[in-house]
Order: sequence, then C-alpha cells, then structure tokens
Amino acid sequence: MQSSHLLLALSGHGYGHLAQCAPVINALWRDRPDLKLTVCGALPRDIVEERLDRAFDYRCVELDPVLQMFSAWEVDVPASQQIYRAFHDNRDAGLQQDMDLLREFSPDLVLADIPWRILSAAAQLGIASIGM
Repeated sequence: MQSSHLLLALSGHGYGHLAQCAPVINALWRDRPDLKLTVCGALPRDIVEERLDRAFDYRCVELDPVLQMFSAWEVDVPASQQIYRAFHDNRDAGLQQDMDLLREFSPDLVLADIPWRILSAAAQLGIASIGM
C-alpha cells in the first residue's frame, strides 16, 4: 500500500495553531506510521520539530496575513489593516502561489489551521482538505 501524504498548512500567527495540530499529527502517525508529512508555514522549523514526533518535510512560506501586535493582548490595528488589505488585494496571485505549492507537493489531504486561502486552492485542484 502506498503511503499517504498530508500537507499541514499552519498559520504563522503564534504557536497556538501548531499546539492544536501537533497532537493530531502525532496520533495519526501512531495509527499510520507510513504517513508522509509536509509542513508549510512561517513558524520556525525548530519550534515545529519540538512538537512533532517524527521527521517531516518543511517549507517556510507565509500562507496568511499575521496580526501585528504591540503585546500579547494589544493589536496594532492600522498596521494589521494594511497587511490584510494587501493580502486581499493580491488574492489572485496568492491563490496561484498556493496552487503551485500544492502541485509541487501533491498531497492526498490538506489540513489547515487555518490559512483559509490554501483551502480554496485545494478545492480548485480537487484535493481533499480540512480546516481546523
């Protein structure tokens, strides 16, 4: 049986998204030790490695806009608005970037927590996807 390939798309906004996904991925590996994993996102690879039990492929890429913060509780609203506006103004090019990424890795499933644009790219390419 050919191993399945899961692409994990992680938001770069903090480590909480990884904290939610890591137990899921580690449980999948216990049930499916042959599962191939590619992690895509802007989190530092060493942080991801600390939380995942096995080796994985990694692509450092920004998949979604990230809130600009003054502190853990205070958002820099004007800077964040500018970043989100640019993200949406360039949505066609960004969607193409995500589709190219998925074509390159050819995953069987995309698990996103939760860069939403890659879910649209997966749908357009007929790749199963889950938003978490």
